[in-house]
Amino acid sequence: MRVRIEKVIQGGEGLAVPEDGRRVFVPAVLPGELVEIELVESKSGFSRAELLEILEPSPHRIEERCSYWGVCGGCDFQYADHAEQIRIKEGIIRENFARIGKIDEIRLLPTEVGKPWEYRCRSRFHVDLRSRKVGFLGRNSNELVPIDSCPVLTPKLNSLLKEPDLLIESAYRLQQKNPLVEVGALASRERISLLGREIALPVLDRTLYASSEVFFQSNEVLLEPLVRYVQEHAIGDTVIDLYSGVGTFSAFVEAKRVIAVERNKRCLAFAGKNAPHLDFYTGNVANLAAVQKGRIDTVIVDPPRVGFDRNLHEKIERWGTRRIIYVSCNSVTLARDVGTLVGLGFTLDSVKQFDFYPQTFHHEAVAVLSRGDAG
Repeated sequence: MRVRIEKVIQGGEGLAVPEDGRRVFVPAVLPGELVEIELVESKSGFSRAELLEILEPSPHRIEERCSYWGVCGGCDFQYADHAEQIRIKEGIIRENFARIGKIDEIRLLPTEVGKPWEYRCRSRFHVDLRSRKVGFLGRNSNELVPIDSCPVLTPKLNSLLKEPDLLIESAYRLQQKNPLVEVGALASRERISLLGREIALPVLDRTLYASSEVFFQSNEVLLEPLVRYVQEHAIGDTVIDLYSGVGTFSAFVEAKRVIAVERNKRCLAFAGKNAPHLDFYTGNVANLAAVQKGRIDTVIVDPPRVGFDRNLHEKIERWGTRRIIYVSCNSVTLARDVGTLVGLGFTLDSVKQFDFYPQTFHHEAVAVLSRGDAG
């Protein structure tokens, strides 16, 4: 079957609609391309296909840079030039807000762009203790793909692949029964954290402390612009940072009172060091409303991919909040939660993409919402 690709959708597949009207999802394609496909799965209303040949390639299609592309399960978007990657992701964000959030028109600000390569400072490597090989899992499999260099990793983190003894030693020390061991790593420009070792990471005019055991933003280049953006949009005397982690955002907020909410004890230990001026709440975000009294001017929230805890939207509304800054790595749940907040009386001021994950279909976005007399 020959089909024309209409657009790229959430998850990175291309959408084609042949004459019979079914929706066909095709991997590794770009908008406008004419391709030959073979259907491999059919369900009610849609089908999935295997790409056989690109008959009319997009002018934005380029040669994949990494020799492991298509085998390694990491990058999945190297066949598009960087500008086209950004444009496609902006389209996906708009569509998710329209389809899921029921907000047809959003003010999407220009994407904050960093480096398309050598940007990632946090990774999870896999080590096969039987063969002493190091790499990443294969595409759509749990099999190890041995790798000696990755072009999206920072040079410091990439050094672990070039000389993998540290990763192999770390895997042995983790003492897992499974011979395929996952080893997390976080790198500053000077040092590498393995097995929870603390390292210092300069951010703007401060130093933050973190380790491979805790969540820390993975884009070395765009972390500072993201922190500054959140800092600039916080208003009022009382600010609360939900899912605060190591205090990456709240450490930079200037307000009379800043409350950081986090359950992970290791994160809290770093947050206390990164921002000792904060008030800390160590319970579940969902239970915070029972103990938090008084108005919260700004809510900063950077939840997991699954989005808000249940009923968190209503709790924020009851705090008399004037500004919400919602940082998300999943525009599906971002659009869903923002749609609910708009239904509670908030106005969506803007959405801005931060190009945190070049060469992949993942994307980071920040939604700013206001209510009442927010400045």
